[in-house]
Amino acid sequence: MKDAPTKPRRIRSATKWPADKITVTEIDENGFPTEKKAQRRMRRLAGLVARQQLPLVLDSVMSLTEEDKGHLFDNYCISKLEFPETEGMRDLAKKKFLRLVAKSFRTYKSYLVRKYVVTGLAPFACEKHIKPKQWADFVRLKTTAEFKEQSLYFKALRERNIYDHHLGTCGYEGKIEQWEAEDERLAREGISKPWTEYPDDRSRCFLRARSTLSVSGGKAEIIWIGGGTKEVAEKVKQKFTYSQSHEVKYVKENDILSECLGPVHTGCVRGISSYKGWKHGFPESIDMYKKRKRAAVDYDALKAAIRVEIMDELKKIGLLQGGQTEPGYIPSTGGARNPSAPDRPGPVIMDNTVDPIALVDEATPCALLIHFGGTQFEVARGQLYPPGDVHDLQILPGYAVVKVEYVHYPFRCHFLDPPPNVEMTTLGQALM
Repeated sequence: MKDAPTKPRRIRSATKWPADKITVTEIDENGFPTEKKAQRRMRRLAGLVARQQLPLVLDSVMSLTEEDKGHLFDNYCISKLEFPETEGMRDLAKKKFLRLVAKSFRTYKSYLVRKYVVTGLAPFACEKHIKPKQWADFVRLKTTAEFKEQSLYFKALRERNIYDHHLGTCGYEGKIEQWEAEDERLAREGISKPWTEYPDDRSRCFLRARSTLSVSGGKAEIIWIGGGTKEVAEKVKQKFTYSQSHEVKYVKENDILSECLGPVHTGCVRGISSYKGWKHGFPESIDMYKKRKRAAVDYDALKAAIRVEIMDELKKIGLLQGGQTEPGYIPSTGGARNPSAPDRPGPVIMDNTVDPIALVDEATPCALLIHFGGTQFEVARGQLYPPGDVHDLQILPGYAVVKVEYVHYPFRCHFLDPPPNVEMTTLGQALM
């Protein structure tokens, strides 16, 4: 099996608004039309709306008002793709259409940044609907320090995806028809199909989407696109051979492909569709994981009983004294502890006049929390250090020294108050 030679990608012509109207007769439970012609029409309209009807500086489609969302669906979808108002069909279709618009909008803005903002080129020759004032605002937004930091973060995530497909705009649904026709042609010509060495499920679809078939001299040969796909194909073949010889049974979402690539994401299903979630991609196994109705439980009474039981146990082991009703512990620091670090000391009896941080005598894993809108959020994790371990640094009363080791992404730009120095003002900058 050979690796596919690289060749320039064919330049696509500009997508135009359709002139006719398609009437949808049936949709699936996700709001997507079942007819392939209607599916392609909905995707086409969603892409046109994302590129031509939304301001480039808009953060996301979710920030639009319900009135604006209804305007987009009624004026740019219903006029070209009509849904009968029966059994909530239009409401489901509207939700699906807006999800497609949101995905296309993110992809389009990313394309503009890569091709024009980063290179300093102007898009007006190809993107004729973009106005100079709108483009200037978009460039200003995408050249800020905050955006560059986010861009580096998502770029690192993107580099983890080394299995690029070449499905085109038809997706898996359209390619499956082409693959079936290809198999029929090989059967008529008496050529053995190389895909019989792989399981006839989404694993095979995943691999066929990342390869081409070369037929010459009465023999068919798979040409892989990228070295990563070839390695996955070898793993799939080995596991498939082993499962046949040892009669190994797989659950749908825990199949051979998941063992080779990792767990399936609930938002899309590899080898099936990027528009279908886990429950739509594996309908055969949904009944295995249906939520059961919970029995009626008096949770207040249950918590009170557990509390009394805990208090009795604490009294027995001597952690409660006199009229004390609550145990005195050093606050939980959270986070994963280094296995090589010494064991943490046990609970400490203390009163409200003792500063718990003063009792820390070694670097201790901790979690950094903030309170916003009455809700507590964990923003980072790190190591809490005793004040005596810090040299040449003045610690303000009521503060402690924390070495930040992990920051949850939404809080990377959270400002430190007060900042340790002029060069370290946010949590992201404090990451070590």
